[in-house]
Amino acid sequence: KIFEQMQSSGIRPNAFAYALLAQSLAHTGNWVEVEKLQRMMMNAGIPMDEHFLYALLLAYSRNRTQQPQRAEAAFLDARAKGVPVNKHVLCSLRRAVGRARCNQLAWKGGIPP
Repeated sequence: KIFEQMQSSGIRPNAFAYALLAQSLAHTGNWVEVEKLQRMMMNAGIPMDEHFLYALLLAYSRNRTQQPQRAEAAFLDARAKGVPVNKHVLCSLRRAVGRARCNQLAWKGGIPP
């Protein structure tokens, strides 16, 4: 709804706006809505950045029923697309998939331990 209001006012949301909204949803574990934002962002031609990836992985880890498979797939897809990884991304990935699997995925994603 926020983005609809922005767009009706002639304001085009950027990656930062998407990431901020995604982070607010992520803290409650609302991965379904974060994924909807991701699709909206992709449809608008805005590539994912590390801030949005952090929020997506955080949402997967904060839900009552964690989503490790989704987190793993999202991380590997983002890495394949060249999304940078920072300590926040790795921390949220670790929460979603566990320490051992996070280390494996980081290595697989081209990030040395």
